[in-house]
Amino acid sequence: MGTLLLHMAVRNVLRNRRRTAIVLAGFAFGIMFAVVFTAIADDTYGRMVELAARLGGGHVTIQHRDALDQPAADKSLPRADRIRDRVVDVEGVEAAVVRIRAAAMIATARESAGTVLLGIDPAVETPATLSLLEAVAEGEVPAAEDRRGVVLGDGLADHLGAGVGKKVVVTVTDAEGEVASALGKVRGLIDTGAESVDKYTALAGRTMLASTLGYASDEASLVAVFLEHPREVDEAVLRIRAELADVLPPDAAVLPWYEVQPDLAAYIQLDSSGLVVFEVLLLLLIAAGVFNTLLVSVMERTREFGIMMAVGHRPADVFRLVVLESVVLSVMGLVAGALVTILPYWYLHTYGFDMSSLLGVDSFDVTGVAVDPIMRANIVPIKLAIIGAIVVVATVAAGLYPAYRAARIEPVEAIRLV
Repeated sequence: MGTLLLHMAVRNVLRNRRRTAIVLAGFAFGIMFAVVFTAIADDTYGRMVELAARLGGGHVTIQHRDALDQPAADKSLPRADRIRDRVVDVEGVEAAVVRIRAAAMIATARESAGTVLLGIDPAVETPATLSLLEAVAEGEVPAAEDRRGVVLGDGLADHLGAGVGKKVVVTVTDAEGEVASALGKVRGLIDTGAESVDKYTALAGRTMLASTLGYASDEASLVAVFLEHPREVDEAVLRIRAELADVLPPDAAVLPWYEVQPDLAAYIQLDSSGLVVFEVLLLLLIAAGVFNTLLVSVMERTREFGIMMAVGHRPADVFRLVVLESVVLSVMGLVAGALVTILPYWYLHTYGFDMSSLLGVDSFDVTGVAVDPIMRANIVPIKLAIIGAIVVVATVAAGLYPAYRAARIEPVEAIRLV
Protein backbone atom coordinates (compact mmCIF):
# COMPACT_ATOMS: atom_id res chain seq x y z
CA MET A 1 0.00 0.00 0.00
CA GLY A 2 2.84 2.39 0.85
CA THR A 3 4.51 1.92 -2.56
CA LEU A 4 1.17 2.36 -4.33
CA LEU A 5 0.45 5.60 -2.45
CA LEU A 6 3.94 6.91 -3.24
CA HIS A 7 3.45 6.12 -6.94
CA MET A 8 0.09 7.89 -6.88
CA ALA A 9 1.61 10.89 -5.06
CA VAL A 10 4.32 11.30 -7.71
CA ARG A 11 1.76 10.97 -10.50
CA ASN A 12 -0.53 13.54 -8.89
CA VAL A 13 2.29 16.04 -8.41
CA LEU A 14 3.25 15.72 -12.07
CA ARG A 15 -0.34 15.81 -13.29
CA ASN A 16 -0.45 19.60 -13.55
CA ARG A 17 3.09 20.27 -14.73
CA ARG A 18 2.67 24.02 -15.11
CA ARG A 19 1.46 24.48 -11.55
CA THR A 20 4.19 22.20 -10.22
CA ALA A 21 6.84 24.08 -12.20
CA ILE A 22 5.75 27.38 -10.67
CA VAL A 23 5.94 25.92 -7.15
CA LEU A 24 9.35 24.37 -7.83
CA ALA A 25 10.62 27.71 -9.15
CA GLY A 26 9.59 29.27 -5.84
CA PHE A 27 11.39 26.47 -4.01
CA ALA A 28 14.53 26.85 -6.10
CA PHE A 29 14.97 30.59 -5.78
CA GLY A 30 13.88 30.64 -2.13
CA ILE A 31 16.46 27.99 -1.25
CA MET A 32 19.10 29.73 -3.36
CA PHE A 33 18.61 33.06 -1.58
CA ALA A 34 18.57 31.38 1.84
CA VAL A 35 21.74 29.39 1.17
CA VAL A 36 23.69 32.17 -0.56
CA PHE A 37 22.84 34.86 2.01
CA THR A 38 23.59 32.48 4.88
CA ALA A 39 26.89 31.51 3.25
CA ILE A 40 27.90 35.15 2.76
CA ALA A 41 26.99 35.94 6.38
CA ASP A 42 28.91 32.91 7.70
CA ASP A 43 32.00 33.86 5.74
CA THR A 44 31.78 37.54 6.73
CA TYR A 45 31.26 36.77 10.42
CA GLY A 46 34.07 34.23 10.39
CA ARG A 47 36.51 36.68 8.81
CA MET A 48 35.47 39.44 11.22
CA VAL A 49 36.07 37.18 14.22
CA GLU A 50 39.41 36.08 12.78
CA LEU A 51 40.54 39.65 12.16
CA ALA A 52 39.39 40.74 15.62
CA ALA A 53 41.32 37.85 17.16
CA ARG A 54 44.45 38.77 15.19
CA LEU A 55 44.21 42.41 16.28
CA GLY A 56 45.26 41.57 19.80
CA GLY A 57 43.25 39.20 21.98
CA GLY A 58 43.12 35.90 20.12
CA HIS A 59 40.15 33.55 19.91
CA VAL A 60 40.63 32.93 23.64
CA THR A 61 42.18 35.48 25.99
CA ILE A 62 43.84 34.65 29.30
CA GLN A 63 44.12 37.77 31.45
CA HIS A 64 43.34 39.25 34.87
CA ARG A 65 39.66 38.80 35.64
CA ASP A 66 39.16 42.54 36.23
CA ALA A 67 41.16 43.76 33.23
CA LEU A 68 38.12 43.77 30.96
CA ASP A 69 36.06 46.14 33.11
CA GLN A 70 38.91 48.03 34.80
CA PRO A 71 41.89 48.03 32.44
CA ALA A 72 44.99 49.21 34.26
CA ALA A 73 48.66 48.29 34.47
CA ASP A 74 48.21 46.66 37.88
CA LYS A 75 45.68 44.19 36.39
CA SER A 76 48.51 42.07 35.01
CA LEU A 77 49.04 38.36 34.42
CA PRO A 78 52.04 36.82 36.21
CA ARG A 79 53.77 33.68 34.89
CA ALA A 80 52.56 34.61 31.40
CA ASP A 81 55.38 32.78 29.60
CA ARG A 82 54.74 29.59 31.54
CA ILE A 83 51.02 29.83 30.79
CA ARG A 84 51.79 30.26 27.08
CA ASP A 85 54.08 27.22 27.09
CA ARG A 86 51.36 25.10 28.67
CA VAL A 87 48.40 26.31 26.66
CA VAL A 88 49.98 25.47 23.28
CA ASP A 89 49.81 21.79 24.28
CA VAL A 90 46.04 21.90 24.81
CA GLU A 91 44.03 20.06 22.16
CA GLY A 92 42.71 22.39 19.47
CA VAL A 93 45.16 25.22 20.21
CA GLU A 94 47.15 26.33 17.16
CA ALA A 95 49.31 29.06 18.70
CA ALA A 96 49.64 31.33 21.71
CA VAL A 97 51.55 34.58 22.26
CA VAL A 98 52.22 36.83 25.24
CA ARG A 99 51.29 40.49 24.91
CA ILE A 100 51.21 43.67 26.94
CA ARG A 101 48.43 46.17 26.33
CA ALA A 102 48.45 49.65 27.84
CA ALA A 103 46.70 52.96 27.43
CA ALA A 104 49.38 55.46 26.48
CA MET A 105 49.96 59.04 25.48
CA ILE A 106 52.32 59.46 22.56
CA ALA A 107 53.71 62.91 21.96
CA THR A 108 55.95 64.77 19.56
CA ALA A 109 57.14 68.34 19.73
CA ARG A 110 54.08 69.29 17.69
CA GLU A 111 51.18 67.23 18.99
CA SER A 112 50.08 64.44 21.35
CA ALA A 113 47.41 61.73 21.21
CA GLY A 114 46.00 58.94 23.32
CA THR A 115 46.37 55.43 21.98
CA VAL A 116 46.37 51.74 22.81
CA LEU A 117 49.97 50.55 22.86
CA LEU A 118 50.48 46.85 22.20
CA GLY A 119 53.73 45.32 23.40
CA ILE A 120 54.71 42.28 21.34
CA ASP A 121 57.64 39.92 20.87
CA PRO A 122 58.54 40.44 17.20
CA ALA A 123 60.52 37.20 17.13
CA VAL A 124 57.42 35.17 18.02
CA GLU A 125 54.62 37.07 16.31
CA THR A 126 53.56 36.25 12.75
CA PRO A 127 50.79 37.60 10.50
CA ALA A 128 48.77 34.55 11.57
CA THR A 129 48.71 35.87 15.15
CA LEU A 130 48.85 39.62 14.51
CA SER A 131 47.22 40.99 11.37
CA LEU A 132 48.85 44.40 11.93
CA LEU A 133 52.13 42.91 10.71
CA GLU A 134 50.56 42.51 7.26
CA ALA A 135 49.60 46.19 7.25
CA VAL A 136 53.08 47.69 7.69
CA ALA A 137 53.06 50.18 4.82
CA GLU A 138 56.37 51.89 5.53
CA GLY A 139 59.44 50.97 7.55
CA GLU A 140 59.52 47.77 9.60
CA VAL A 141 58.60 46.21 12.92
CA PRO A 142 61.37 46.76 15.49
CA ALA A 143 63.57 43.79 16.35
CA ALA A 144 63.25 42.00 19.69
CA GLU A 145 66.35 43.70 21.12
CA ASP A 146 65.14 47.17 20.05
CA ARG A 147 64.19 48.98 23.27
CA ARG A 148 63.09 52.22 21.59
CA GLY A 149 61.31 51.26 18.39
CA VAL A 150 57.57 51.86 17.94
CA VAL A 151 55.21 51.40 15.01
CA LEU A 152 52.31 53.82 14.58
CA GLY A 153 49.05 53.65 12.68
CA ASP A 154 49.28 56.05 9.76
CA GLY A 155 46.30 58.07 11.01
CA LEU A 156 48.00 58.48 14.38
CA ALA A 157 51.30 59.35 12.71
CA ASP A 158 49.61 62.00 10.55
CA HIS A 159 48.05 63.57 13.63
CA LEU A 160 51.39 63.60 15.46
CA GLY A 161 53.41 64.64 12.43
CA ALA A 162 55.69 61.68 13.11
CA GLY A 163 57.14 59.82 10.16
CA VAL A 164 59.61 56.95 10.13
CA GLY A 165 62.77 57.92 12.02
CA LYS A 166 61.07 60.58 14.15
CA LYS A 167 61.34 60.57 17.94
CA VAL A 168 58.28 60.31 20.18
CA VAL A 169 57.69 60.28 23.91
CA VAL A 170 55.58 57.42 25.25
CA THR A 171 53.83 58.10 28.56
CA VAL A 172 51.93 55.46 30.55
CA THR A 173 50.66 54.85 34.06
CA ASP A 174 52.80 52.05 35.51
CA ALA A 175 51.85 49.18 37.81
CA GLU A 176 52.34 51.39 40.88
CA GLY A 177 49.98 54.05 39.55
CA GLU A 178 52.83 56.43 38.76
CA VAL A 179 53.31 58.26 35.47
CA ALA A 180 56.24 56.81 33.53
CA SER A 181 57.74 57.91 30.22
CA ALA A 182 60.10 56.45 27.66
CA LEU A 183 61.73 57.85 24.56
CA GLY A 184 60.78 56.02 21.38
CA LYS A 185 61.65 56.17 17.73
CA VAL A 186 59.20 55.48 14.91
CA ARG A 187 60.38 52.41 12.97
CA GLY A 188 57.31 51.86 10.81
CA LEU A 189 53.78 52.89 9.86
CA ILE A 190 50.62 50.74 9.69
CA ASP A 191 47.77 51.16 7.23
CA THR A 192 44.92 48.68 7.80
CA GLY A 193 42.25 50.67 6.00
CA ALA A 194 40.19 50.85 9.21
CA GLU A 195 40.27 54.42 10.49
CA SER A 196 39.44 53.44 14.06
CA VAL A 197 42.47 51.13 14.07
CA ASP A 198 44.96 53.34 12.25
CA LYS A 199 44.21 56.39 14.43
CA TYR A 200 44.48 54.70 17.82
CA THR A 201 46.91 51.80 17.54
CA ALA A 202 50.64 51.58 18.13
CA LEU A 203 53.11 48.70 18.52
CA ALA A 204 56.21 48.46 20.66
CA GLY A 205 58.54 45.72 21.80
CA ARG A 206 57.31 43.78 24.81
CA THR A 207 60.62 44.36 26.59
CA MET A 208 60.42 48.13 26.17
CA LEU A 209 56.82 48.36 27.37
CA ALA A 210 57.37 45.95 30.28
CA SER A 211 60.26 48.01 31.64
CA THR A 212 58.25 51.22 31.31
CA LEU A 213 55.30 49.70 33.18
CA GLY A 214 57.53 48.16 35.85
CA TYR A 215 56.63 44.57 34.99
CA ALA A 216 58.70 41.52 35.86
CA SER A 217 60.28 39.62 32.97
CA ASP A 218 57.49 37.00 32.90
CA GLU A 219 54.65 39.45 33.57
CA ALA A 220 52.25 40.64 30.87
CA SER A 221 48.70 41.81 30.22
CA LEU A 222 47.44 38.72 28.47
CA VAL A 223 48.09 35.51 26.60
CA ALA A 224 46.34 35.46 23.23
CA VAL A 225 45.33 31.94 22.21
CA PHE A 226 44.54 30.98 18.62
CA LEU A 227 42.45 27.93 17.79
CA GLU A 228 42.49 25.47 14.92
CA HIS A 229 38.69 25.66 14.81
CA PRO A 230 37.51 29.07 16.09
CA ARG A 231 33.84 28.00 16.03
CA GLU A 232 34.64 25.56 18.86
CA VAL A 233 35.71 28.37 21.18
CA ASP A 234 33.43 27.37 24.08
CA GLU A 235 34.82 23.83 24.17
CA ALA A 236 38.36 25.21 23.96
CA VAL A 237 37.76 27.55 26.91
CA LEU A 238 36.60 24.63 29.06
CA ARG A 239 39.64 22.52 28.09
CA ILE A 240 42.06 25.37 28.80
CA ARG A 241 40.50 26.08 32.20
CA ALA A 242 40.69 22.40 33.13
CA GLU A 243 44.21 21.66 31.87
CA LEU A 244 45.80 24.87 33.17
CA ALA A 245 44.10 24.89 36.57
CA ASP A 246 47.44 24.26 38.33
CA VAL A 247 49.30 27.12 36.64
CA LEU A 248 46.65 29.85 36.31
CA PRO A 249 46.74 32.50 39.06
CA PRO A 250 43.57 32.68 41.21
CA ASP A 251 42.62 36.05 39.70
CA ALA A 252 43.12 34.94 36.07
CA ALA A 253 40.22 34.51 33.65
CA VAL A 254 39.97 32.46 30.45
CA LEU A 255 37.61 34.33 28.14
CA PRO A 256 36.18 33.55 24.69
CA TRP A 257 36.48 36.23 22.03
CA TYR A 258 32.83 37.30 22.31
CA GLU A 259 33.33 38.37 25.94
CA VAL A 260 36.47 40.31 25.09
CA GLN A 261 34.83 41.85 21.99
CA PRO A 262 31.20 42.39 23.13
CA ASP A 263 30.50 45.08 20.50
CA LEU A 264 31.48 42.74 17.68
CA ALA A 265 29.46 39.90 19.20
CA ALA A 266 26.41 42.17 19.51
CA TYR A 267 26.77 43.30 15.89
CA ILE A 268 26.96 39.71 14.64
CA GLN A 269 23.96 38.74 16.77
CA LEU A 270 21.88 41.65 15.49
CA ASP A 271 22.86 41.12 11.86
CA SER A 272 22.24 37.37 12.01
CA SER A 273 18.82 38.01 13.59
CA GLY A 274 17.88 40.12 10.58
CA LEU A 275 19.02 37.29 8.31
CA VAL A 276 16.86 34.82 10.22
CA VAL A 277 13.80 37.06 9.75
CA PHE A 278 14.51 37.25 6.02
CA GLU A 279 14.85 33.47 5.75
CA VAL A 280 11.65 32.90 7.73
CA LEU A 281 9.79 35.12 5.26
CA LEU A 282 11.23 33.09 2.37
CA LEU A 283 10.12 29.84 3.99
CA LEU A 284 6.64 31.23 4.63
CA LEU A 285 6.36 32.14 0.94
CA ILE A 286 7.43 28.62 -0.03
CA ALA A 287 4.97 27.09 2.43
CA ALA A 288 2.18 29.35 1.16
CA GLY A 289 2.86 28.21 -2.39
CA VAL A 290 2.71 24.55 -1.37
CA PHE A 291 -0.44 25.12 0.69
CA ASN A 292 -2.19 26.84 -2.20
CA THR A 293 -1.13 24.17 -4.71
CA LEU A 294 -2.25 21.24 -2.57
CA LEU A 295 -5.50 22.88 -1.49
CA VAL A 296 -6.49 23.67 -5.09
CA SER A 297 -5.46 20.15 -6.09
CA VAL A 298 -7.64 18.64 -3.36
CA MET A 299 -10.63 20.75 -4.41
CA GLU A 300 -10.18 19.69 -8.03
CA ARG A 301 -9.98 16.01 -7.08
CA THR A 302 -12.89 15.84 -4.66
CA ARG A 303 -14.75 13.32 -6.85
CA GLU A 304 -11.58 11.26 -7.27
CA PHE A 305 -11.11 11.00 -3.51
CA GLY A 306 -14.76 10.03 -3.11
CA ILE A 307 -14.32 7.17 -5.57
CA MET A 308 -11.15 6.04 -3.74
CA MET A 309 -13.08 5.80 -0.48
CA ALA A 310 -16.01 4.11 -2.18
CA VAL A 311 -13.80 1.28 -3.46
CA GLY A 312 -12.28 0.60 -0.05
CA HIS A 313 -9.63 3.19 0.75
CA ARG A 314 -9.84 4.60 4.25
CA PRO A 315 -9.75 8.35 5.06
CA ALA A 316 -6.31 7.73 6.57
CA ASP A 317 -5.08 6.52 3.15
CA VAL A 318 -6.31 9.72 1.51
CA PHE A 319 -4.65 11.78 4.26
CA ARG A 320 -1.35 9.95 3.76
CA LEU A 321 -1.60 10.38 -0.01
CA VAL A 322 -1.84 14.18 0.20
CA VAL A 323 0.92 14.34 2.82
CA LEU A 324 3.09 12.20 0.54
CA GLU A 325 2.44 14.67 -2.25
CA SER A 326 3.82 17.45 -0.05
CA VAL A 327 6.87 15.28 0.73
CA VAL A 328 7.42 14.64 -2.99
CA LEU A 329 7.14 18.38 -3.65
CA SER A 330 9.68 19.14 -0.93
CA VAL A 331 12.19 16.61 -2.29
CA MET A 332 11.77 17.91 -5.83
CA GLY A 333 12.09 21.45 -4.47
CA LEU A 334 15.35 20.61 -2.69
CA VAL A 335 16.76 19.13 -5.89
CA ALA A 336 15.67 22.20 -7.88
CA GLY A 337 17.11 24.47 -5.20
CA ALA A 338 20.43 22.64 -5.25
CA LEU A 339 20.67 22.89 -9.05
CA VAL A 340 19.90 26.63 -9.04
CA THR A 341 22.22 27.33 -6.08
CA ILE A 342 25.35 25.52 -7.29
CA LEU A 343 26.53 28.11 -9.82
CA PRO A 344 26.10 31.34 -7.78
CA TYR A 345 27.52 29.63 -4.68
CA TRP A 346 30.55 28.36 -6.60
CA TYR A 347 31.19 31.79 -8.11
CA LEU A 348 30.92 33.62 -4.79
CA HIS A 349 33.00 30.97 -3.02
CA THR A 350 35.74 31.05 -5.67
CA TYR A 351 35.84 34.67 -6.82
CA GLY A 352 33.58 36.66 -4.51
CA PHE A 353 31.74 39.87 -5.35
CA ASP A 354 33.56 43.18 -4.96
CA MET A 355 31.32 45.70 -3.19
CA SER A 356 33.90 48.51 -3.15
CA SER A 357 32.48 50.23 -6.24
CA LEU A 358 28.97 50.19 -4.74
CA LEU A 359 30.14 51.35 -1.32
CA GLY A 360 32.51 53.95 -2.74
CA VAL A 361 35.35 52.82 -0.45
CA ASP A 362 38.13 50.24 -0.68
CA SER A 363 37.53 49.07 2.89
CA PHE A 364 35.47 49.88 5.95
CA ASP A 365 35.35 48.83 9.57
CA VAL A 366 32.72 47.52 11.96
CA THR A 367 33.33 47.99 15.71
CA GLY A 368 36.98 48.65 14.94
CA VAL A 369 37.45 45.58 12.75
CA ALA A 370 38.38 46.09 9.10
CA VAL A 371 35.92 44.36 6.74
CA ASP A 372 36.92 43.14 3.30
CA PRO A 373 34.47 44.61 0.73
CA ILE A 374 34.72 41.42 -1.34
CA MET A 375 31.77 39.22 -0.36
CA ARG A 376 32.41 35.48 -0.44
CA ALA A 377 30.22 32.47 0.25
CA ASN A 378 31.33 29.82 2.73
CA ILE A 379 28.46 28.14 4.55
CA VAL A 380 28.80 26.05 7.68
CA PRO A 381 27.68 22.50 6.64
CA ILE A 382 25.30 22.10 9.58
CA LYS A 383 23.42 25.23 8.48
CA LEU A 384 22.97 23.76 5.01
CA ALA A 385 21.41 20.68 6.58
CA ILE A 386 19.20 22.86 8.80
CA ILE A 387 17.91 24.84 5.81
CA GLY A 388 17.05 21.60 4.00
CA ALA A 389 15.32 20.13 7.05
CA ILE A 390 13.30 23.30 7.67
CA VAL A 391 12.17 23.37 4.04
CA VAL A 392 10.93 19.77 4.27
CA VAL A 393 9.18 20.32 7.61
CA ALA A 394 7.55 23.58 6.44
CA THR A 395 6.37 21.93 3.22
CA VAL A 396 4.89 18.92 4.98
CA ALA A 397 3.24 21.18 7.57
CA ALA A 398 1.71 23.22 4.75
CA GLY A 399 0.18 20.03 3.37
CA LEU A 400 -1.50 18.93 6.59
CA TYR A 401 -4.67 21.00 6.24
CA PRO A 402 -5.29 20.05 2.59
CA ALA A 403 -4.70 16.42 3.62
CA TYR A 404 -7.15 16.76 6.52
CA ARG A 405 -9.73 18.33 4.22
CA ALA A 406 -9.32 15.51 1.68
CA ALA A 407 -9.75 12.88 4.40
CA ARG A 408 -13.04 14.50 5.54
CA ILE A 409 -14.72 14.13 2.15
CA GLU A 410 -18.01 12.20 2.16
CA PRO A 411 -17.81 9.56 -0.63
CA VAL A 412 -21.51 9.67 -1.58
CA GLU A 413 -21.60 13.47 -1.92
CA ALA A 414 -18.22 13.59 -3.67
CA ILE A 415 -19.21 11.04 -6.34
CA ARG A 416 -22.24 13.13 -7.28
CA LEU A 417 -19.98 16.04 -8.24
CA VAL A 418 -19.34 16.42 -11.96
